[in-house]
Amino acid sequence: MKKLKLTAVLAVTTLCGFGQINWTTALNNFTGGGIPRIGTSSNHPIIFITNGTPKMTMSAEGNLIINNLAGTDERPVYVDANGTLKTQGFGYNCNSTVTWYGGGNKNMGTKNNIGTCDNSDFILKANDNQLMFIKAATAAGPHAIGIGPNNNTPSAMLDITKGVDPVWGTAFHTRIYGDVAGTIETMGAMTLISSDGFSYKSSATNPSTEFFSINSLGTAKVTGNLGIGISPAEKLHVAGGNLRVDGNSRFNGTIGINANPSDGYKVDIHDPSSSSLRVATDSYNPAKIAVGNAALTYDFNVDATGVGHIHSEIDLLHFKPTGVPPNSLYPQVWIGKKPTTNHTAFSFAVDGAIVAKSLYLTLNCGWADYVFAADYQLPKLEDVETYYKTNKHLPEMPSAEEVEKNGVDVTEMNILLLKKIEELTLYVVDQQKKIKEQESEIVKIKVNIQKQK
Repeated sequence: MKKLKLTAVLAVTTLCGFGQINWTTALNNFTGGGIPRIGTSSNHPIIFITNGTPKMTMSAEGNLIINNLAGTDERPVYVDANGTLKTQGFGYNCNSTVTWYGGGNKNMGTKNNIGTCDNSDFILKANDNQLMFIKAATAAGPHAIGIGPNNNTPSAMLDITKGVDPVWGTAFHTRIYGDVAGTIETMGAMTLISSDGFSYKSSATNPSTEFFSINSLGTAKVTGNLGIGISPAEKLHVAGGNLRVDGNSRFNGTIGINANPSDGYKVDIHDPSSSSLRVATDSYNPAKIAVGNAALTYDFNVDATGVGHIHSEIDLLHFKPTGVPPNSLYPQVWIGKKPTTNHTAFSFAVDGAIVAKSLYLTLNCGWADYVFAADYQLPKLEDVETYYKTNKHLPEMPSAEEVEKNGVDVTEMNILLLKKIEELTLYVVDQQKKIKEQESEIVKIKVNIQKQK
């Protein structure tokens, strides 16, 4: 059993030369003069015995051993209000006096505690300056820890305040280290609240360089590249998702490159000296788009049916992803007014003139060369004459009323015109043959007349 040892500084003088002194309960007066003393003149201890049992020993080395304080470990000793010498018990004991040592404390068992036993707050000081305040839970509020000079009103479970060192007078900051990989983990959601903003700097590169900051108004600043879902290669690099910008006023929710948000554009890729792309979608500039110049010349919108429209002061260009039967699989594009009564199954329509240097039409029907086939039945001119006198137009050709109502199929009309030209060619060739035959007959008649003279 290890005994509790207290090193006592006692003035012990051996009794060598003074002879044997008997000790009595009535004390001893040394009649030979000097100071009364008790002790040994050899390396033997002094043992104090009561009722036949050793109670206290003064070892030859000067250590004081108190038997009733002995235990199985080393414990601090204190004097109670009655002057009785006692040891502090194991662990935290609110029923005994607790002594805390500045040189460190060793306490066997699983409890090594300091603190308060009631709803009193607990304060830690250094050099008589408060550096940590642990608030006890009361009806007024829960437990909270305040770290920093005189941080007596922590507003969260852990409240770390900036401040000035009370001794050095210099400002200091808070440093938090993660694990060996630099990871700081929180269980559940974490919210950072600051009235002055937030700033990130890397001490590994340049402590004075601010890489990321958010001011008190919520404005964020990134010095380097920012990547969302990817290690960034540009100032802003987004991967694995979409980029969305929302706003609730004319000057909010804008995307600009070399632009001024106060111009009122929602998307503004602007270069006043050359080309630009500018889009406005609010009541000030409703659904307007400008490409190639600085002015919002054209309105642009897609309606609820999925049809896109580009307007100026008049209708310009419209488009939709699907057409109508039999061209349902093909998109429709029209300039100006859309045909709504006839030819609604178009792919491209123009309400106005078309100017082109060249135009190619691909045919879904046969060309008119069949007119020159040997078995082609060329209409008789008498029948043709009868038809156009009755109908006021050539056979197979549309009437003026039909053209006015339905328009003209250019491909079909070109085939019909070619057919009529080829038929006319056959008529002319046949007529030419007859003319030559008649000329030959006339020559013969003239010869016979000359012979009769």
